Amino acid sequence: MRKEMTITQAVIIIDRLNTTERINVDRVELAEAVRVVSAAAKYRIPRKPDESLIYWDRYHDICPSCRFAITNVAQQFCNNCGQALDWGKN
Repeated sequence: MRKEMTITQAVIIIDRLNTTERINVDRVELAEAVRVVSAAAKYRIPRKPDESLIYWDRYHDICPSCRFAITNVAQQFCNNCGQALDWGKN
């Protein structure tokens, strides 16, 4: 079973494309690196929290990615998964 690539490993592989080492980048490895970096980047796109989760007898917003209760509406990121949060009223 193959071990999952980390974000750091993925960035190193993609950075090799800008050097003379680009000849040594395997296509399968590169495709996996792009998938990993793309998934990580999606967490930086702010998303509106879902509303109305009852948690400890209070209503809380919840993270749209991991469903974790957000207890502070001033948070810019989810404490659990790192998803960027959009608190705009639209």
